[in-house]
Amino acid sequence: MCPQAMTVADVRAVTGLTRPGGNHGCKPVEVVPGLWTAAFPDISTAEQLTAISPNIKTVVNAAAEKCNASYAEGVRVVKIDDFLDSPDSIKAVDSMPEGPEKEAAKAALPPMSAAERSGDASKHFDAVVAAIKETRDNGGATLVHCQASVSRAVVFLIAFVMADQKLSAAEATKVVKAKWDATWPNDDFVAQLVEYEKKCLD
Repeated sequence: MCPQAMTVADVRAVTGLTRPGGNHGCKPVEVVPGLWTAAFPDISTAEQLTAISPNIKTVVNAAAEKCNASYAEGVRVVKIDDFLDSPDSIKAVDSMPEGPEKEAAKAALPPMSAAERSGDASKHFDAVVAAIKETRDNGGATLVHCQASVSRAVVFLIAFVMADQKLSAAEATKVVKAKWDATWPNDDFVAQLVEYEKKCLD
């Protein structure tokens, strides 16, 4: 029997309500064997990437519209270029505790499409998970990043851990946050991860 489905509140209980700033100071880290993350300024050159780990053979760039870099021959770059960083108004509401006040604040926001808010990460989950697994199976490692690797990159780290270890969104978030303290996927992404549970835990 599948565990009870998690909610956005369950994941926020792990991440905390306050979104980390872009200057969070977290250093590049291996989240689980074969899967790394870092803020873009720490891996913006081939030399920086190699210094972190010469075994990184795939880079997933979840902020391709901002983060352009060239790496050594043999490093595959998977670009996801249909994401935007959430507007500040959305970030402020996402940081509120679940309840009537948050719902009222959401209702007061101007209408926005999913793309205007941040985008649909879920349509990329399977491809990114497959790329990470393929690289690992071939003896290499993958690094996933966006600009600060707080939300866009983190949603893929969590999705991979969910799929690979058959964990709920909240359980996988605990695994990631234990290594990368700046773990804070936005509410839209958390909702997509909760939906992804149905596939991972089936």
